[in-house]
Amino acid sequence: MSQPSMTPRRSRPALFSRASRRGVSLLWLILAFPALILFLVFVVEIGNVWLARVELEESMEACSLAAVKEWSQHGGESTLIARQVGNQFALANPVRGMNVDLGNATLNPAFDGSLNYDSVAINGNAACTSIDWDTFAPSGVLVFGAITQTEATSPGGPSVVFDATASPSCGGLGGVPLLVDVSAGNDLGASGEDNEWGVSLFTSPDDSLNNGLRINRIEIDVDPYDNSGNRFADFTPGVAAELSGNVPANWKITAGGGQPDNYFVGSSPPIVFSRIDGDTTLRIDFDPGMTYDGLAPGERFRFSTNVLGGASGTQELGSDDLGTISTEVRVYYSFEGVPAAVPVIQAMLDNTDDGGSCVDQTITDDLGLDHGVEHPELIPDLPCPPIVSSGANGQSYLRTNIAGVPQHFAVRAQASVQVSSVVGTICGIPLGPWGVSAKSTAYYDCTTGDTKLIRVDLFQCVPP
Repeated sequence: MSQPSMTPRRSRPALFSRASRRGVSLLWLILAFPALILFLVFVVEIGNVWLARVELEESMEACSLAAVKEWSQHGGESTLIARQVGNQFALANPVRGMNVDLGNATLNPAFDGSLNYDSVAINGNAACTSIDWDTFAPSGVLVFGAITQTEATSPGGPSVVFDATASPSCGGLGGVPLLVDVSAGNDLGASGEDNEWGVSLFTSPDDSLNNGLRINRIEIDVDPYDNSGNRFADFTPGVAAELSGNVPANWKITAGGGQPDNYFVGSSPPIVFSRIDGDTTLRIDFDPGMTYDGLAPGERFRFSTNVLGGASGTQELGSDDLGTISTEVRVYYSFEGVPAAVPVIQAMLDNTDDGGSCVDQTITDDLGLDHGVEHPELIPDLPCPPIVSSGANGQSYLRTNIAGVPQHFAVRAQASVQVSSVVGTICGIPLGPWGVSAKSTAYYDCTTGDTKLIRVDLFQCVPP
């Protein structure tokens, strides 16, 4: 019996063969490859821009923090040095390897590389402006001002207000102005004057400040950076300073018929001078024995003391030198017997005012007391500088406000920069550049004495 023949099974269509499956995968890969490349480019570029944005934010934060610290503690009234210090910190924090130079005319064409500085403008701002966040054109600017409000005054209103037209002070507007000056024709002590230094605390329209504000201590530091070797000295061993003799023939302020160097609303306070910190700081106490409540608004006095410096520590310094080294003045005050948490700190400034522009006027303060005005800047109780041609007029001083509502020193640093495309750079593809922008506002906290970053709700460039 014959066996039936075996008929071989027919194979599956070629469509389902391994080779055909590989072909389909290759086809899908070819079709998807452009999309994968585009996705990779997207991820790389987004990552690059994100990192640039973070780096720019860090650069602006470092810039604003450094600038406001310099301005509040050592910059005094001028913002130029603070701008330069802030810009150095911006340069130290590059963005994707590119320096952020707010003084570069290419980055900052609107201000011609001047760091937005104008010596005669409010807070030194050549312009009060925000960068253009839409076009991402390269730009960068520093704006100096004050944090004038930290809590909302009405429901839904802004909490934190930055005002570029407000003059900052830990005493605040509405406080009591204080003048500390040193005026001498030659080196301190060399001419034998007993009234080279002056302290004047003015009055306020607010009677509560006149009645409750007192200065308990003033410290004058001629070595604020602990590296100059400058120190207070006196030709008389053991003498820190001497109060002016208040002799009419030698009155420092002669406008309006002359005014006494020393004047006190009440009884004369027991002023005590001492030297601390290795003689680099002169301390002036007004109530060391708690028998007097402190220097009051309307009171003033002048005194004499010497400052030595130089490599040998024996060279007599002049008044201009004290402003050049940013001599630091710390003022400890109280209100209604409660001491302030931190002192008011400000630096003396040298100036180039010429005595040929002095005036002869008298003003009356809020307590009915007369003050001579003869300085070219019309600052009461500030002596007229000598007539000079070189700018070395033998005068440095500071003005600040004591008490009142603090208006914190604040600096806003802002910039837009262009970031090159990573893919475009590597592959030569015309891609990018991309624009990133950042801004940062830092302020000096008058309560704690720290510099901090803060988010601003309202940025004011003109008075409200």
